[in-house]
Amino acid sequence: MGENIPIKKMPTLRSLYYKKEIRSYLDLISLIKADITTLEVDAIVNSTNIKLSSKKLDGCEVGSAKITAGYELPAKHVIHTVAPTYSEEDSPDERENKVELLGDCYYRCLMLAAENDLKTVVSFAHNLSTGKYSFPLEESARIALETVREFLANPPSDKIDLIIFTMLDDDEKKAYYRLIPELFPSAV
Repeated sequence: MGENIPIKKMPTLRSLYYKKEIRSYLDLISLIKADITTLEVDAIVNSTNIKLSSKKLDGCEVGSAKITAGYELPAKHVIHTVAPTYSEEDSPDERENKVELLGDCYYRCLMLAAENDLKTVVSFAHNLSTGKYSFPLEESARIALETVREFLANPPSDKIDLIIFTMLDDDEKKAYYRLIPELFPSAV
């Protein structure tokens, strides 16, 4: 039998997080109101459509992603993904499929970043499927955050140091700020 251990030497979860012995989700996600083309990061995510996906990409299916160099951008790489187009006329089955495809977009982008050792930062453009793709903002933000949480809970998430969500306006910011306490509660 070993030496007795007094209670004051038993680490709490807070102390393990503080010593960085356990990675906190709170240290892995950033939110910023910015234009993604100005960010000095390892990768930015570009939401495209099947027709516009670059010839270099040899096409890109809905829910998948491909990576290219950043060329003249401050980002080293661009991860291109094709998000589904949402419509109020979608049947419940179509809508469920599009929700799944949107989650696939986020997850595949993160996997590509990890597979390509993009450790420093992966930047998501504002919600991939809002705006011209018509996905409701709150639902799209929830899908993005839930997918990121799922990714961070599994390998190879330890290869990524920071995931940035960029927002274009206050509505996006409010949607994320409403959902983050629910999906990423404070450890403090």
